[in-house]
Amino acid sequence: MTLPLLTGALLVVITVLIQGLGSIALIRFLARHHVGPDGQLLPQRALLAVILTALGLLLLHWLQILVWALAYRVLTPVTPIGTLEQALYFSAITFTTVGYGDITLATEQWRMLAGIEALNGVLLLGWSTALLFAVVQRSWGSYVHGEHWIKSHPAATEEPKSRTKAGTD
Repeated sequence: MTLPLLTGALLVVITVLIQGLGSIALIRFLARHHVGPDGQLLPQRALLAVILTALGLLLLHWLQILVWALAYRVLTPVTPIGTLEQALYFSAITFTTVGYGDITLATEQWRMLAGIEALNGVLLLGWSTALLFAVVQRSWGSYVHGEHWIKSHPAATEEPKSRTKAGTD
């Protein structure tokens, strides 16, 4: 049981490094190409920034799934996972916690690895969700504060009406 736990811990470290370094690279790319001098996303590039973020995060997850698949291919007995394609499939459904159950690891010694991958996937998918949410939130803020929103919504330039209740001054 010690070898699968140590292997799982090593794979978690590798995938967290992929997520961390990939997230930093993605944020730097967005800052360099899609953020104006005021630090806000450029309104005309906000949707593109969201799309690129989603695609970048998907790429990171496929790399992470590949890392786990290679580990399954190398470490587990050949019978349930005989090809890289089967290993990728098993890793993808485990990482995303879909878990169809049509492929299971043959030996009990290595079954613990699938549980560790599922926990790892939940953690990293949550990280990606938070990052994507932050980019969507910034894109919304850049749109609301940008000229596009003000020009297309005349009410935004009106003075706010006072909120006094009738009869109380």
